[in-house]
Amino acid sequence: MGLFGDGGIGKSMKIWGDAYLVRDNPELDRKVEAALDAVSSAGERGIQVLVDALYDGISLSGGSIQLKDWGDYTWNELLKKREIIRALQRGNARSSRSKLKVLLEANCRYGQWAEIVVPALRKAIEVLDVSEG
Repeated sequence: MGLFGDGGIGKSMKIWGDAYLVRDNPELDRKVEAALDAVSSAGERGIQVLVDALYDGISLSGGSIQLKDWGDYTWNELLKKREIIRALQRGNARSSRSKLKVLLEANCRYGQWAEIVVPALRKAIEVLDVSEG
């Protein structure tokens, strides 16, 4: 059993994990979206897998975010994080809201984090807050 377990969740997360999202590829984008939506629809287990994948490579300390050194793949990794956030939003994963808020409120000195991830966090939290009310 791997990081994301076996079965459908594992297969779906492999599609996401192997994806190279930097190039414009609408077909791949649709596959990744469908795979992540399948995970989010697996209930709390799926939501937890997505949250764990979102936080993988991210360290929080004193209100600041440190990112793993992904080297040339940093942009792709951040795009993949954005897709997880979007899947949590589409899946109305209210249980993930507090984890998303922690990331939004933390400081990150990496500019691409602010450009790629922060807008997705804001939108997801806004949608999840509205769905709660």
